Amino acid sequence: MLEELDRHGYDEGDAFAVKLALEESLNNAIKHGNGLDPDKTVEIEYDVTGGQFTVTIVDQGPGFDPTCVPDPTTDENL
Repeated sequence: MLEELDRHGYDEGDAFAVKLALEESLNNAIKHGNGLDPDKTVEIEYDVTGGQFTVTIVDQGPGFDPTCVPDPTTDENL
């Protein structure tokens, strides 16, 4: 995946940010979504273009309604 970022012209800072976000997302899927259950899986799908990196991570947890989650970009949630 990191090789694709490089191939599409992403710089080292962008690649670091993508890697960090991916690690956090995977950890959350394993810990919170799957409850650390080794029998559950996590699926990863991604697409890289010159202007955008998109990743979808699906765990086997019960899910949640994203409209009920506080806005993570507001000052009190940063």
